[in-house]
Amino acid sequence: MEKELIYSTPAFHRVFSSALFDFFSFLLLTALLCAGAYPVYFSSPAYLEPTSSRKEIQLDSRLYKEKDGGVATLPSLLKNDEELSFNQKSEKVSSALLYCYTVYLKDEFEGKGRERLLSFFPEFKEGDSPLFSEEGERLLMDPYYDEAYFASYSEILETKAVGDLSKKSGYLRARRTILIGYAATFLIAFSLSFGILFCLVPFLLHRGKKTLGMRLTRLAYVDARGLSPDASRFVLRFLFSYFLIGVASLFSFGIPFCLSGAFAVFRKDRQNLSDYVCGTYLVDAEKTLILEKAEEA
Repeated sequence: MEKELIYSTPAFHRVFSSALFDFFSFLLLTALLCAGAYPVYFSSPAYLEPTSSRKEIQLDSRLYKEKDGGVATLPSLLKNDEELSFNQKSEKVSSALLYCYTVYLKDEFEGKGRERLLSFFPEFKEGDSPLFSEEGERLLMDPYYDEAYFASYSEILETKAVGDLSKKSGYLRARRTILIGYAATFLIAFSLSFGILFCLVPFLLHRGKKTLGMRLTRLAYVDARGLSPDASRFVLRFLFSYFLIGVASLFSFGIPFCLSGAFAVFRKDRQNLSDYVCGTYLVDAEKTLILEKAEEA
């Protein structure tokens, strides 16, 4: 049986306003921390080394060319080259594809790279007419179809061959390392923001463990005795909120966050899931001083 609180339950619109302010404050602080963290990551060996390895593989495959210090797929560079005809562009792309599958990825496809490449051609048609023979040779010789052939070769390179590069030793590892770095950098910014707004600030505003939104709307947390939560209880609440609501929501489309919010909406005492588990209550502190010890009463 729940103990009766000595404070009144706040109106829903104040709870919602507080939560909304804290949510957008969290998004803003996370964005600012990311803006500072990613440049550090991009200049670190953790990013530069796998990026260099990936770039080397991309260029060696001939599917990519250097552009402005980075790389771009061959078709994307040839697309706007007005000095070359579509037929000449097609020859360059087809040559890159043939080299990639028969030479560069020869071992990865156990000598069957050509067969892999030829398997892509039958799906390309102009109306009811196939564009390629079973051997990958051009069937429609009219110059009218030159653009269609360039588009076909380009699609094979950008949707098939680029994906097959992951079979190359080191390429998938480099890409995975880069993605892990992106995710880790974001998680650090996310964690710092969460810790600052939902742990550090409430401890600084120690009486009632208020967040910034709660301070503005004059709400506070109390325990079942009606006192400001002690440090151990509030740290437990923070850890529960961080891991089982915050971090879990990143990997489950925000479902824990929505469930916790729904919990607060439908309960008369406005307890969300973290409050329910950890024994804290959100109360109206507009006209009442939050007590830290029973002796203060």
